[in-house]
Amino acid sequence: MNKIIFIGLAFFMLGSMGAKAQTNDEDPFNPITFVDANGNTVADGSHLRVSAAEDVWGGVQASTGLYVNNTSEDEVMTAMKVDVDSMDNGDISCCFPMVCTTTAQRGWHFTTMPGLISGSATMVSIQTEWLPESSTSYGAAKANLTVCYYETKTNDSGRKIAGDLIGYGPSVSVTFVNEDPTGINNAKLSGDSSEASAIYNLNGKKISNMGHGINIVRLHDGTVRKIVK
Repeated sequence: MNKIIFIGLAFFMLGSMGAKAQTNDEDPFNPITFVDANGNTVADGSHLRVSAAEDVWGGVQASTGLYVNNTSEDEVMTAMKVDVDSMDNGDISCCFPMVCTTTAQRGWHFTTMPGLISGSATMVSIQTEWLPESSTSYGAAKANLTVCYYETKTNDSGRKIAGDLIGYGPSVSVTFVNEDPTGINNAKLSGDSSEASAIYNLNGKKISNMGHGINIVRLHDGTVRKIVK
């Protein structure tokens, strides 16, 4: 994927709008919804976990597999805000709705360049993925994705452009994982132990937090991982 350097644009929120758009089907201001590859709606506030797989260029990437639908009949000027909570290595990239923005910085956030989504458009890919440094760069990355809405303006040449930021739409969080097939990761799965239901040391003693070295971690889904911290 070609990487395009992101140039931040400062937008001022309209005073008459709330900082967060209401995310319900009855709100005409919130027409963009996340959907999966089968067209099923992904609820606001959902958490997804996706694993890295080999891509067409021979490397690996972990893609959200998400799309958006425009449930209104009108064009919507929109962008994606990406908050990177943690990243063990590599880059996180988002190409929604058109121009790609990429970061290798942990604990950073960016907003993609706004663009128009046609009225009643369905299955528009958000093209967001974690790109590990290599196929053996094991670990994880976490990011929160939030739809942004902008005022649509027309410039002197008659071209539609983005005006002020007017609110936020639905949000989802994603954990991207590139797991070591041997079962032992070179890095912990996440920045904290929030995904673990129980943690044990190599002596089988239950501990409250992951210690240095190998930890035996039982996740909330019942699976067990050996995690190196």
